[in-house]
Amino acid sequence: MQNVGHNHPDIVWKKPDGTQRIVEVCCPCDKNVREWVEKKYSIYRPLKNDFERNRGIPTEIVPTVVGNTSLIAEELEDDLVLHFGLPISLIPRLQRIALYETVNSIKSMLTRDWAPGRGGGHQPRTEEKIVCNVIS
Repeated sequence: MQNVGHNHPDIVWKKPDGTQRIVEVCCPCDKNVREWVEKKYSIYRPLKNDFERNRGIPTEIVPTVVGNTSLIAEELEDDLVLHFGLPISLIPRLQRIALYETVNSIKSMLTRDWAPGRGGGHQPRTEEKIVCNVIS
């Protein structure tokens, strides 16, 4: 068995037909979507090879990459249909979730006091409130 280091897939989906999918989900900056698709393939290729060679389990790597402002990789549509049997209509929902979580992360960062040494770190500011809305 080959050691793949500290990387662990988000999901290993074992299908009833004896095959499996290594599913990796990430939400990078839009300009890095293509780079992250390729990175996920290269990171998990050794694990895929191990499953196939040493365990005899046919395995596919399925990077599910949605940019932080909802840009998607070209192959995501095919992956949803082919690998998961999901409708393409799910893509706008994935895009809204990515955008919503990006906004929530920014709101969280802006509403915290990042000054070191203040009670162990990231204390919420109580004197101000930031309001953001996501258009769905």
